[in-house]
Amino acid sequence: MSEDTEVTVTISQSRLDEVGIATENAVLLHYVDGAWKQLDTDATPTNGDVRLTATSSGLSPFAVAESSTTDEDDDDSSGGGGGGG
Repeated sequence: MSEDTEVTVTISQSRLDEVGIATENAVLLHYVDGAWKQLDTDATPTNGDVRLTATSSGLSPFAVAESSTTDEDDDDSSGGGGGGG
């Protein structure tokens, strides 16, 4: 049994602007069991960057993406984004 962990990622506002993601729509995705799961993410602008904070059940790969929360779109894997860094 694992405990939840708070994960914080900082990305530059200019990078979000480049890929067309508004700060309020930026989320963290967590790769679990062969699929990307969108995490409930708090996005906080700080000095030209955006700090993304979420709670995760593990520390496997993460990615920054655009929120895919619409009534018709339940597929958490859409949203693009890019890991790496």
